[in-house]
Amino acid sequence: MEIHAQWYGEWSTYWHKYKWQPLCSEHRALSDCLAALNVIKIMAADSDTIEYPEGVEPLDE
Repeated sequence: MEIHAQWYGEWSTYWHKYKWQPLCSEHRALSDCLAALNVIKIMAADSDTIEYPEGVEPLDE
């Protein structure tokens, strides 16, 4: 959720970090997974490069 919040870009002046964004109005396992997958696809299509958080390494293929 932190990566999505940073990508979305809505800054919280109170918390001094990016605000988490809702994925959808439903809260069920399947709908949450599908909503998260959709967000990942949108974020992936928005950039040609992947920026990994500190300590996270890409998987070997």
